[in-house]
Amino acid sequence: MSFMFNVPCSMTPRELLQSVLNKRSITLNSHDECVDDLVLKVVGREEYLVGDRPLMHFQYIREMLIRDACPLLVMMSISHVPGECLLLPYCVILIGSRNQ
Repeated sequence: MSFMFNVPCSMTPRELLQSVLNKRSITLNSHDECVDDLVLKVVGREEYLVGDRPLMHFQYIREMLIRDACPLLVMMSISHVPGECLLLPYCVILIGSRNQ
């Protein structure tokens, strides 16, 4: 199942996840997932949107907007994310710009 959202660049990954869960719970009549257990992963890359920074602060999101392309993200369990990416503010496989 997939959803398309038009969201402001000031939205955070957590807020986007909550929007996805809300839409999913309405569509599937299911309320068993918690935003704290999930993370957004960039499709086709080992990159994750983690933290409370606005989406526009993530390099991948900026790259897609510059190309006038739609960012492709999937929800996945946070337990599947390499631990070092959750501990460090920037990591090789974590999306983030050093020029914030």
